[in-house]
Amino acid sequence: MAGGATMTAFDLYEAESVRHVRVPVQGPSLPGAAWGRVAGDLVTFVLFIREQMSAPYAQIRAIVDRELQRRSNGISQRSSQMNRHIKFANEVQSVLDAVSCLFASRRVYRLEIVIGSSLSSFRESYCMCLGDGLAGHSMIVDEDAASRASDTLSRHLIRLLISDCSDHLSAPMPKCSTFLLALCDREGTSPPGFAPKHNLRVRPRKGARSIRLRFDLVDDEEGTNHACDRIWFQSLSTISGLRGPVKSL
Repeated sequence: MAGGATMTAFDLYEAESVRHVRVPVQGPSLPGAAWGRVAGDLVTFVLFIREQMSAPYAQIRAIVDRELQRRSNGISQRSSQMNRHIKFANEVQSVLDAVSCLFASRRVYRLEIVIGSSLSSFRESYCMCLGDGLAGHSMIVDEDAASRASDTLSRHLIRLLISDCSDHLSAPMPKCSTFLLALCDREGTSPPGFAPKHNLRVRPRKGARSIRLRFDLVDDEEGTNHACDRIWFQSLSTISGLRGPVKSL
């Protein structure tokens, strides 16, 4: 593994090329719901920069919502292209809703965004690593303050990805599927939109690249003494890449 990093009890795979990026977190820790917003921003940004959608998600969502309103009023001419956009927007929204609920309801120590034809032959991965001091703890009680802090962190994270990781990314990728995995405490029932996975098989294809986003205060070996208390969950929704122009209506 690049940079002399070692595998830990929670690593699912060993990619051929790994870029480690440390993300400093300023001020008090964020609540789980705010971390969920940061994770959602990361998911949609990765989909865009890796050409799994041809426009920012907010633009696609706005176009789809207008089209659905037109259809409800009976004034729309249906097209296969718009149907694909609607299907894609629904897949993304399902994943974002599940991620938001996941972070709001329990501690999340890692979130893996895996892109490829399958988990057993992926091309790229992005790992969001949170330590015990960041995974669900919070000293922020004001919702507006938490929202501002999460927006600031999202912008900083995206700037780091652009400045530190552009040279690490592979050539433009073909249309792929995007899978989400989350390492959480083993407690209660499965979070909505996720299913527990006791024997995950995640394998990179030759030349696969991985970016590990290690948020401040995170130790690579963090938590390895508590492996029996944590479990991987996989999102029940998979995002299929969307190609083709996005037209405003």
